[in-house]
Amino acid sequence: MAVNPASSFTTGGVTPFSSGSNPRVNRRGELFIAYESAVCQTLNCDQPTDHDAIIIAKSTDGGKTFSNQEVATNFDFPLNADVGRDTLTGENFRINSFPQLAIDPDTDGLFVTWADDRNGQYDATTGASIKTNGDVFLVSSWDGVHWSPTIDVGTSADEVYPAVAANRGRVAVSFYTRAFDPKGVGLDFAYASASAFDLGDLSHRHIQRITSQTSNPQIQFVANGAVTGNVLQGVFIGDYTAVALGSDGVLHPCWTDFRGSPGVTAPNQDAYTQAVDLDDDF
Repeated sequence: MAVNPASSFTTGGVTPFSSGSNPRVNRRGELFIAYESAVCQTLNCDQPTDHDAIIIAKSTDGGKTFSNQEVATNFDFPLNADVGRDTLTGENFRINSFPQLAIDPDTDGLFVTWADDRNGQYDATTGASIKTNGDVFLVSSWDGVHWSPTIDVGTSADEVYPAVAANRGRVAVSFYTRAFDPKGVGLDFAYASASAFDLGDLSHRHIQRITSQTSNPQIQFVANGAVTGNVLQGVFIGDYTAVALGSDGVLHPCWTDFRGSPGVTAPNQDAYTQAVDLDDDF
């Protein structure tokens, strides 16, 4: 069953040009799917008011039919022509603005996170990217219909590939960040947490670093630039992340780390996790 077929498009509505779907089911059996799409005047998506958006599809009949609702505006990262995909400034690995969705099993609260470049620097005349400033964003809902304003969880550095978890009225968002590298290239993994009943607190708390050492994402995977012909380092990282939160308040993020085992192996990409007790945050 198509969540949003082209045949259902109406002027100014959600287009079928969508990706990054993330499904969850609440205690009542209602199905929610978060995804990235575009809201356009026509299917050509060539009007000034057209824009990317975070969409929530909801089904109350087991996925037979869906309603689709825009819950936040979304902004793409800039295209790096040399690698043919969106990247951060000074990086070569792909990036996206796909959402991730969590439902608190205790309260049925819904929480959606994503990263985009709305706060990046762009040339006012040409629109060309000068410097990215990816930020993590979050919206929430208690009923799947009424959604909160967008909350910014970012810093002045780039934060990307977020994941979100919720349990017993607590919410945590984890993500890659360049905030701990003075050169603005290396990546760390970090998180921010807050009470689900005071999510504005996410905008005011300092992010909590999980990794103990900054990793260089340029250590693996080499390609030739499509435009410059230069040798490009780090054209791919294990980019998707995930996080789970237990009823005991312990957070379990999972990400790709590039350090390898110092003294044992050369730097390489490995899957890492770390148990984080959120009681320390409250």
